Amino acid sequence: MGARLWVLEGGKPGDTTQLLNLAERLSVSFERRRLVPKARWVLGKPPLLPSLYPFDLSASDPLEPPWPEVILVAGRRPTMAALWVQRQSQGRTRLVILGRPKGYRKRFSLILAPPQALIPEAPDVLALEAPLFIPKAPVLVPEAQALEDELRALPRPLTAIMLGGATRPYRFDVAVLTALLETLTRQPELSRGTLYFCGSRRTAPAVLDALAQRLPPGARLYRWQEQDPANPYGALRRQADQLIATSDSLSMLMELSGDGAPLGIYPLPKTVDWRERLERLVGAFPRLAALRASVVARGWLPAPRNLDAVAKALVASGAAYRLGEGQAPSVQVAGISGERALGKACAAVEALLAASAPKAHHTVLGDP
Repeated sequence: MGARLWVLEGGKPGDTTQLLNLAERLSVSFERRRLVPKARWVLGKPPLLPSLYPFDLSASDPLEPPWPEVILVAGRRPTMAALWVQRQSQGRTRLVILGRPKGYRKRFSLILAPPQALIPEAPDVLALEAPLFIPKAPVLVPEAQALEDELRALPRPLTAIMLGGATRPYRFDVAVLTALLETLTRQPELSRGTLYFCGSRRTAPAVLDALAQRLPPGARLYRWQEQDPANPYGALRRQADQLIATSDSLSMLMELSGDGAPLGIYPLPKTVDWRERLERLVGAFPRLAALRASVVARGWLPAPRNLDAVAKALVASGAAYRLGEGQAPSVQVAGISGERALGKACAAVEALLAASAPKAHHTVLGDP
């Protein structure tokens, strides 16, 4: 007999982390199914269909009976596989999606909507106050211990600046770096001590090269490397007196907001492409916005998203401040909580698992 629950993993660490955080809290056993996309679909977006065609099946985990009662999924490509499994199970497998369905709206039994997913209220939609990220203390390895000793010797206060990178719709190039450095120089509380810049997987080499040439006096810079035990990210989380992060990584913002040190958020500018222009156009006309909301509620279009929502919620709660527009709070306060959001999501999935089997059947499986 197979597990009652599957987690479909599409290769995005943020999605996988949140789904596993949820699955590990549930009362039933679960199995992970890793899906490896074909080369052309690693970055490309395939048409959304109940199908396995975007995946390299020889490299992926098998999807075969016994089919699970419930699948946890996030993202376009894994959703295609989840819809395919549901079809093979004759509608018995229920789908729980974290984030926005891109189509087939009626095929999902539960939609977990974090704040960045602007999904209209409905009986099958659970609005979450935060993404399902739970701050975890970094593992202290010998290399990290040596680095912590080094950090303790630096002039205080120690300000850790965690750098993300360009990801749609955000832009992070040399011009944005210049603006960030100018903002830092205008902060009197940062004129003392040590600035420590920490690059990440997404930080472009050109940005790091430019930063290396423009480092303020006494500042440090770490260039990210794969599986580097000397990566100072964890040690900086423990040792920094102040934290600053770019706004592109929701997981990083949630993690750093729970570390105790004041968190300043630097908002990255957005690329104004056709999608952004369309959003602005819709927002400028109330009737058009109302029409779009009606179409989204019927599942004919995916819901819009606001990736600034998490950063804004952290600032509004007092758990963070916007760099350049405020000062670090003198007392750390509780902000939006991934733990509370996880508790609500867990209760909703448990209720779904407890529901009687006939309620899981769908009479129509072909219509979006």
